[in-house]
Amino acid sequence: MKKILNRPTRDEKGQALMIVLVLLLVGGLIIAPLLGYMSTGLKAGQSNENLMQRLYAADAGVEDALYKIKSNYAAFAGLKVDEAYSYTLTNPVNGKTVSVTVSKMSLLESIVDDSLYKEGQPHEDWITFDTPAVGVQTADYVEYSCNLTFNYVAQGGGLAKRTIDQIGVFFAPVPGVQVDGPYDIIYTSKISATNLQSVNSDNVAGGFAFIWTWKLFDGTKWTQHQGPLFNNGDTGALSFKFKVYDPEWVYSIYFVWALVKQDDISFVTNAPDSYQWLIVATAGDTEVSSAVLQLCGSLDIRDWEVSLK
Repeated sequence: MKKILNRPTRDEKGQALMIVLVLLLVGGLIIAPLLGYMSTGLKAGQSNENLMQRLYAADAGVEDALYKIKSNYAAFAGLKVDEAYSYTLTNPVNGKTVSVTVSKMSLLESIVDDSLYKEGQPHEDWITFDTPAVGVQTADYVEYSCNLTFNYVAQGGGLAKRTIDQIGVFFAPVPGVQVDGPYDIIYTSKISATNLQSVNSDNVAGGFAFIWTWKLFDGTKWTQHQGPLFNNGDTGALSFKFKVYDPEWVYSIYFVWALVKQDDISFVTNAPDSYQWLIVATAGDTEVSSAVLQLCGSLDIRDWEVSLK
């Protein structure tokens, strides 16, 4: 009887070996792809870490340029409009060499459409902008009246003519505030609404601008200049009103321009040290760029872009 009872136990000897072999087989099937997955994850983590290090390094290059602009760095202060300066940070950041290029541009380049802007130093000698006068002030808004006078004198006493393509008036800033205008527009003498293509109110460059554009094209090309024509000694004026729905707003910075045929730009401003800066910093294959407005010493970051490779 004892032998009979012990027989099933003796017959199960070796079953543990089969279970171990099955587990080894299953483990072999799982471990190989799992190790591959872990290896891929480690490589991806290292790649992401390296990418972030390059990004932070390029960011540091932009921040360095911003500090130099703010502190009136000599190499930047000596730049002329449309000139650029390149340099490399003295110390690597996150082990990465950081290269920075800073371009100095006219404030007008951030306001005027690229198809109209004409490069070169503008003339400042034939626009007069009277201080905007407060007409009406309520608990909700303040209304201003503006007057512009254009008096063209040909350089060297010549008889050259000038055709105005565009007139604009820029104020800064009124973030998030409603602005109405221009309205009650009065055109005087040589400044007229004939062939006027559009009068726009745009939020640009951290502020707002009123822009008059005369017809410049015939449907296919920007060839026809049909705006106000000035001969030597001619004078014209333009007046208008606008409302700012913030009774505490007081104009501070203004920039008045006229785009003129023969590649002229005439402008007046009370912010002579105002420019647009384009900063591009690279660390390896990563590039960070920023467009910054400098308005009377204060910096306004308008754009911040990252290019990752």
